[in-house]
Amino acid sequence: MTAWTDLVSKMFKEGRSSNPNFKLKDAMKSAAKVYKKGSSSNAAAPAGNGTKKCRNMRRRAAKACGTKRRRSSRRRR
Repeated sequence: MTAWTDLVSKMFKEGRSSNPNFKLKDAMKSAAKVYKKGSSSNAAAPAGNGTKKCRNMRRRAAKACGTKRRRSSRRRR
């Protein structure tokens, strides 16, 4: 499984053990807080390189300063 699903499963099991009304929705909300922090001690933290958010931010920055993105050297067929 992915790091996200492992983390959500862990949070769900912990929450369900203390509260029988604990829902998956609650586990996802609490897991998102931990996952977004990305602490080095958390093995389930996402790798920040090459994420969609970073790429979008680079595109916006290039637009703001008037530079164009380089086109790929490959031709589209």
